[in-house]
Amino acid sequence: MRLRCPICGREYDRPVQRCECNEPVEFETFMGEPYIGKTVWERFYDFWPVEPALEFSLGEGDTPLVKSRLGKELGVRLYLKNETVNPTWSFKDRGTFLAMSHALKAGYKTVGTVSTGNMAASVLAYASRFGLDAKILVSENASDEKLKAVSIYGGDVIRVKGDYGRLYFESLKLGERLGIYFINSDNPFRVEGYKGIAFEIAEEITPDYVLIPTSSGGL
Repeated sequence: MRLRCPICGREYDRPVQRCECNEPVEFETFMGEPYIGKTVWERFYDFWPVEPALEFSLGEGDTPLVKSRLGKELGVRLYLKNETVNPTWSFKDRGTFLAMSHALKAGYKTVGTVSTGNMAASVLAYASRFGLDAKILVSENASDEKLKAVSIYGGDVIRVKGDYGRLYFESLKLGERLGIYFINSDNPFRVEGYKGIAFEIAEEITPDYVLIPTSSGGL
């Protein structure tokens, strides 16, 4: 396991969430051989930085690649990767599962994240599946409707006063102090889990371009 900061180049041989220069860290490229297996976790077993806890999988990944009729109108081959069929309806489940696998192996009893949407629902659902406690930090202005939607999975949803933009960084400090593993947007294990999308696409087609939603930097 080796993590590297793409900005300053500092390397780490232990799990960290951010570099000392405060930038996100990334795993160095893993080399491996694809296997024959039922799930993306099994087929690309050698490519993950932690052993996936397959017994706790909820069936995330291996989503359909659907040919779009819009492509005919545009004069291109256009396919849509339907990530809404993941367990909590979001690609976030891929990263959450792999990060939870690390948290379990590292001995954490509690996990958390800073989110009011898909990532919160994903972390709460998988924490329940893995038998871990969960703490979700949200802005004090988060709507009741959103909180009801994520709280159905259990865990603790906590409103926090103050600047929501700072909450990400404060959560990491809080996690170190209280022994909570925060699986935020650019957690390196979370980002690694997302790359299964690329593997699955490459199994079916060789695309000229891949377009992704820019609102999710980890993806």
